[in-house]
Amino acid sequence: MAAFPQGRSGRAGAGSYTEFLTHLKRGPIEPLYLLTGEEPFLIQSALDRLSEAAVLAGVAFFYVQSGSREEVILCFAALAGSILVSYIRARAQFFGLDLTDGLFTRPERVLVLGGGLIISQVRIALWVLAVMANATALQRLYVVWDRFRRDPPPPEGRQIGRR
Repeated sequence: MAAFPQGRSGRAGAGSYTEFLTHLKRGPIEPLYLLTGEEPFLIQSALDRLSEAAVLAGVAFFYVQSGSREEVILCFAALAGSILVSYIRARAQFFGLDLTDGLFTRPERVLVLGGGLIISQVRIALWVLAVMANATALQRLYVVWDRFRRDPPPPEGRQIGRR
């Protein structure tokens, strides 16, 4: 992602796609899989969030340097939405809900941002990402609320997750 702040958005987009495609399998965590014989889902998920944040941070860094406020705000909105989408899914799974619903999950986010970088339409990609990631977070919140309204989790499950 170091290519984008240097003004090479096409190369940054290609790098974003390459990173995504390597993670479709096991990517950089293959040694952990071979060592344990089990899928290290937690590490993979954390690396996915970190890589997405790194790409958006690189884009935000570029726009901060060029003084483009709108794009910086869009980067933060997109990052917040992306994190919320994953967080809501993780919390739902904690309570036993398999939540795969969503308009704009990680593959769609990577395709839009990578495509926007490749064709030098980053502003449009950021708008789509910011709006759709947050819409997906709201959609997932509604799905969880609706499922719990119809079939509440056991009381002991609720207490475990409270702070």
